[in-house]
Formats: sequence, C-alpha cells, structure tokens
Amino acid sequence: MTPYRILHLSDLHLGKSETRFIDDGRGVVPPNYREDIVANLYGLLRQAPIQPDIAAVIISGDITNRGDVSGFDEFVGKLVPHLRRFAPNARLCLVPGNHDVAWGLAPRGERFFDEKFANYRNMLSQVAALGIPVSSSLIPTGSLDVSTGKLDFGADERPLHLFAEHRLAVLCVNSSIRCGELDQTRLDGSLKLIEGAMNAMAQIAEEAPRTAQVPCTDVKTRLDALKEEISRQAINDVVQVTQHQRKRLQELLSDAKEATLDWREWTKVAVLHHHLVTFNKQNIDHKAYELLLDASDVLGLLEAFDFDLVLTGHKHQSYEQPYGGLTICGGLTVGGHPSTGFPHGGRLFSFQRSGNQWVREVATITLKDVLDPTTYLSTLTAVPLHFNATRARQDASVGPRNFSIMPRLEYDWFAEFRERLRKHEALDQEMLFAAPGLGRNWFDVADASQNAEQLLSFKDCLSWLTSHLESDFSVVDLGAGTCRNIASLVSHLQETDARGVLNYYPVDISYDLLSELIQELERQPWSGRFNEVLGVHSDLGGLNGFRDLFQPDIPILYLFLGATLGNLESDEARLQTLSEALRPRDRMLLQLQLEDDKIRTESSLAKLFNSDAGAKRFFSGPFMVSGKTIEECTIHVKETQEPHAVRYNIFCELSGRKSLAHPRLGMPIKLNYDKFRTCVLRIYRDKELEKFLGRANLEIVDAPQLWTNGKNCRRYACILCKTKQTQ
Repeated sequence: MTPYRILHLSDLHLGKSETRFIDDGRGVVPPNYREDIVANLYGLLRQAPIQPDIAAVIISGDITNRGDVSGFDEFVGKLVPHLRRFAPNARLCLVPGNHDVAWGLAPRGERFFDEKFANYRNMLSQVAALGIPVSSSLIPTGSLDVSTGKLDFGADERPLHLFAEHRLAVLCVNSSIRCGELDQTRLDGSLKLIEGAMNAMAQIAEEAPRTAQVPCTDVKTRLDALKEEISRQAINDVVQVTQHQRKRLQELLSDAKEATLDWREWTKVAVLHHHLVTFNKQNIDHKAYELLLDASDVLGLLEAFDFDLVLTGHKHQSYEQPYGGLTICGGLTVGGHPSTGFPHGGRLFSFQRSGNQWVREVATITLKDVLDPTTYLSTLTAVPLHFNATRARQDASVGPRNFSIMPRLEYDWFAEFRERLRKHEALDQEMLFAAPGLGRNWFDVADASQNAEQLLSFKDCLSWLTSHLESDFSVVDLGAGTCRNIASLVSHLQETDARGVLNYYPVDISYDLLSELIQELERQPWSGRFNEVLGVHSDLGGLNGFRDLFQPDIPILYLFLGATLGNLESDEARLQTLSEALRPRDRMLLQLQLEDDKIRTESSLAKLFNSDAGAKRFFSGPFMVSGKTIEECTIHVKETQEPHAVRYNIFCELSGRKSLAHPRLGMPIKLNYDKFRTCVLRIYRDKELEKFLGRANLEIVDAPQLWTNGKNCRRYACILCKTKQTQ
C-alpha cells in the first residue's frame, strides 16, 4: 500500500463577516481578519507544489459563517478550485456545522429539513457538477415525525467512502441536525405572558385619569425588546446525531465490514463537526448543549466497528484525546475566532507503512505564518500521531521481532506546564523540570565517573537478580534513556543463561531517546534475543494505563534505574502508583542513591552548582532555557528532612529582566519573582527503606548491595521488590 495523506480543514466561516458570531461570545474581532487569513489559505493552495498523495480533504463543518448563499458560493467558486489544483487526486469529505444550517425554523414545519439544509445541499450539487468526487453525511429530508421522531434520509447519499487502494474508510456523520431549532412551545408560552402584560398596561393607561403619570410608552418599549430577546432565546443549538442516523450508519458499516473481509486491517476515520468528549485544555462554552446528547452511543458505534481516528471541529483548537480504542483529534479554525493560544490553520495527517506497522504523523499548517507558499509545506514539522494504546498494541504485534515505538500515551505534561506559565500562576511552588529523572545525579555534576558507577551497580546485581526470575519474563524499562541497561542484561543472559527470547518495553517521555534506543538495539548482533521491542512514549504515571500492552501471561521485570525515583516531587506517591500495576509474579528493580561518607551542606552544593562546570551542565540539559547567560543565574539549595531521605530543593535565581523560554514553549514567559524551584534531589537512608517501600505496598525480595557494611557502601544500590498484593 502506498503512503497517503489527509488534509483536515475546519471552521472556515466563509461569507458574511460580523463582529460577533451567532453562537458564542468571544468578542469583537479585527476588521477584515477573516479575509486576510482565508487569502493566505488561497495563496498556499494556489502556489504550493501539487500534492498528488493527498487521498482526502476533510472539512469538519462550519464552511460558512451564517449558512447563507454567499458563504457557500465562495466555497464552490474559490476554495474548491484551489483544492482541486493543490490535491488533484483527493476526495472531498464534508459534514455540516451549526453555522451551515438555517436557524430559527420550527421542527413541526412541513418542509423543515428541506429548508434547513437547502443551501448546504445545493452546495453539494454544485461541487459534484464540477466533476469533483465528494462525500457528505446523511441529510434529513421533509419534515419531522413528531410522534415517533423518525427521520427520512436521501437514498442517494453516501456518507461512507472506502479508499480501497489505501485500505482507508472515511465516515461522515451529521451532528448538526437539530442545531438552531426553534422551541415553538416555549416561545408561544413566553409570548402569551408578555401579551398579557402589554394588554394589562394598555387597560391601565385607558382607565387612568389624565393627570396620572403612567409611563406606558416606556414599559411597552421594554416589553417589545423583551419579546424580541425571548424569541432569540427560544432558538436552541442542540447537538445530536440521532438514533435514526446511527441506525442507518450501522447498516452501512456492517455491509462494508462484510464486503472487505479484512476490515481490521483498514484505517477507519470518522468525521463530524462537534466534539465527542471533553479534552485537555478545552475552551469551555457556557451553553445548554456543549457536547453531543448521544455522544456515548456514537462512541460505542465507532468502537464496535474498530474505528481508529475521529476528526472534529467546532472548538477552534487542536487536540488529541484517547477514548477506548479511538483517538479523537480536534481541528483548528481557518476563518473563525481561534481559541486562546491556538493559531488559524489546518492539519496534515500522513500514513505510511514501515515494515509490519503503520507510521502515523500529523503536521500543523499555520496560516498566519505562510511567508513563501512555494516552500512552506517543506518547512512543516510532523510529530507522531497519538494513537491510543489498544490500537497501537494491535498494530505493533504484527510479526516476530518487531521493533517499534507506540505513540504518545497519557496527557501532554508539557502542555499543562505551558498553560500554567500562560496564566502566571505561582510557579515558585511548582516543579519546573522537563521530565522525571532529568535532574538525576546533580550532586556529582562534576564527577565524570557517576554514570559508570551507576552502571556498575546494575551489572553487579545481575549475578543474583536472574535467580529470582522465572524462566520466561518481559522487561519494562522505566525512564529507559539509553540501551545500556538492557544491553548489560542481555549480555549477562547470553553468558550465563539458556533463557529464550525477551519482550522488551522501554518507557520514556522523550520520543527522540526512544527512537535512538530502538535503532541502536536493531543494530546489535544479539538483537535476535528479542521477540518484541515496543517503545512506550509516556511519563511514568501512565503505567496502569498501558499495563495491558505487555504479554499478559508472562511475568514482568520492571527496571527503575538511574536514581530517578529521588528526582520526583512525591516519590512515595509515584511508587504507590507503580506498585498498583504490579501483579504477584512481577518484580521491580529500584536503584537508589544512598547516604555515604560525603559531607554535603546547602552552601557546598550551591557552590558546586554555581561553578562553571556545574552551572553549565545544569542548564545544558532539557530542563529549560532561561534566556539568560550563566553569569545571570544563581543556583540555591535548600535542604529538608524526610523520614526516609535527605531532600534537596534546587532553586534558580535570575538577575535582571526575568523570563523563561523553551523550544517547546513557543513563547517567552515573564516571571514575577526572583527565585523558583527547578528540581528535587534525594539521598536515601538505607535503614528506613524497608518502611518507605512498605508504605508504597512493596516488600523487598533481595538487596545484597543495601546491606553492605557502613563506609564501604556504594552510593547506588539495586533493590528487588514485589507487590504485597495477593491474588
């Protein structure tokens, strides 16, 4: 199967401009801003190189701003020809948004749906007349049967299209059937009350003496205004797919599944205007109907037919939200008012086969920054598409010795960090390091032997570790970083053990490190010892979420090395979370930094960190870039005592103008304070570790290094643990 791409555009809002959109209150917009942005899109589509590998152009609703003829005329007369030139082999897949239908019509009207979707349906006919292949969602016809709620759909509509050459299925879903409908009963009741009040005022005015001061004219004016407002409020933006549409879609999907035979091998994409679930960093609209009324039924339908991806619009912000076996992706707005912090633009999804698995990526097209349309697309940076764990596991389990990386799991911690910066919260009470473990071993920041000693500690434990493991086991390497740990383990097994192949699952928050690790393992002569290598791109808090990815009947050895645990804000809470994922046959190997003979004080550590070697190394890591030179940064150390460890809080003080910047922040952040905490470091008390681990529901299986006597104790100890839970 040849690689292909999908262009996702949403919320174009073509046609009449206005200072405030009809369904929200996001404020006055600059004059002609929509025209300027749309002009950038036209310029890009007109001048960029032709993209023959784009299989589908998906537009997830709100093609127009008011559902009027002018907006649809601009779409057919301007945008569609540009799209045809830009992606000549693409099929248009469209769904209506709440801005694409006629508002204020009563459902009991004789030709309710014909009038409501008249302009949208006419647009579809015009696009088809141009010879452009187009798919759209089911559009109701005629009137609504108020007694049964039954809907009639056009017999010639094809909401599901199968791209056989790509094994791609695109399903268009109409979530705007009830948008803008008039609640006639509510309106009639309210108007009746107002009419009664107006009649009463007229009678009072007629019976009152001429000398009486009755402000009837002013009251009547206010009642007229109230009448107009109530008429507007009686129009509801109801979001629902409806039972009858779901039933029809289920029939179409059942037929397709039976006809294709290899349905599970297809990539299945659903498109609708409104979002199906709440998502991280969602811009909340305080409206009566924010989510689909039947969202759970729609999600159930899509999961039942093994859909992979759902593309939505409406919220004017991009996101990736996992839900069961689905990944739901929101689209940016082209011509609407973007949510705070998001640009005008679109998204370009790419799908290509690499060996036995699909590689899926997404790039963001930012329309405000199109400087040279002829080269702009070549400058885009694609990132892995965050498919959910269940589907990723299915994709990654094709064939033996599969070396792959599962796309990002759990929440985007950096997006949360960036949002806190935007809001200027009290970050001096926050942890500002980029990922757990990145601050490891700053005590010995000028000591070149630190990594060697950590590795030696792990190698020494291998002599007794394997005796506690079953004949078959998988390895989950938490915060893997590099392949040095697994390389040592495999080398030891080859020398001393007759065990079979291994399943290896490195977990790391850095996708780049995972990629390098996977590539390095593939080059090793002993790579044949692996049955499966599946990189898990996640933070350590997601272990429960991806535990089922691993071979279910094989015990797991979890490696938690590099003294990473001591760099976590709450080491005990995180250890408790990890222990909950352990099954009775699983084991966890912890590596901790222990107390030794070194004398450490706050001032001596601060002096070390502020040395040229210390400070430069401290700020050269992926913590953050302060936007300052080393001379403008001063590092402070504050020691605190915990029951099981000595904890050091590391603070950074910036002189002069204070700001933070980072390649992933995309913006400078001003700080309102002089000093903020950057990381935590711990040295553990060996005599307290048993109690500490016990509080996290772990018990020690073996730890020979821990019991080394007094002054000869290594700085790092490996401790094998198991859960206290019983089956």
